[in-house]
Amino acid sequence: MAAKVIKQVQAASHHEIMKKIKYYYNTHSLRYEKLVTPLRVKLLRVFGFISAALVTSAIIIWLYNNFFPRAIDKEAQLKYEIIKD
Repeated sequence: MAAKVIKQVQAASHHEIMKKIKYYYNTHSLRYEKLVTPLRVKLLRVFGFISAALVTSAIIIWLYNNFFPRAIDKEAQLKYEIIKD
């Protein structure tokens, strides 16, 4: 029983490691052929993901800085109001 469970776990972990191979149907040769993604497309995907992450993080940081003032800013504002009066 334990050996069966170990084999299932090993099979599951082996399945997770393997990359899924994609195929497309070539109408000229009437065969399925392996789909090969060019390096340029892979690099564009990575660059797009990094760009989206940078833009999202910049927006979050900007919103945080505008809507949650720092303690130093509050203290400076309080000192300014005291001096102003």
